[in-house]
Amino acid sequence: MAVSTKLHFSRFEFKYLLPRALRLEVESELNHFVEYDPFVADRPDHRYLVRSLYFDDRNLTAFRNKVDGHMVRSKFRIRTYTTDPSEPVPRFLEIKGRNNNLVVKHRTPMDMGIDESYVGGDELAELVMARCHPGPIHQEFCFQRFRRRIQPYALIDYQRRPFV
Repeated sequence: MAVSTKLHFSRFEFKYLLPRALRLEVESELNHFVEYDPFVADRPDHRYLVRSLYFDDRNLTAFRNKVDGHMVRSKFRIRTYTTDPSEPVPRFLEIKGRNNNLVVKHRTPMDMGIDESYVGGDELAELVMARCHPGPIHQEFCFQRFRRRIQPYALIDYQRRPFV
């Protein structure tokens, strides 16, 4: 049985910088109001890996828009949950955008087999175009690939501890 995956999201998002020394105290207080996401509830560390490969143009327009605090912006990324390209976990091409405090994400599945950490530049962009499911996200990626010459610029891995 195939697992259904949500492909379109929107939420209001507020982020805060938290000193590392306060993390345990804040998490302890949060536990009175929320619980761990069921996906991680049985894991000893209550975390999972998130890997994102961000695309941008030569001027780093998407990056600069974020740093400069533009309230309307968007960016492309490949999102997965493993560092092992042979592991059978979902991979998505996403457009993530912001309109003031509303964050919107549209994603489309990608076929497996891209090792984002070893394939770069034009080669990876061509693989994305070839292995992404057809549709509006794929079309927009192809358009931006040729219009703005977007290519991979930043590979980010982090551990997420989700609450619901």
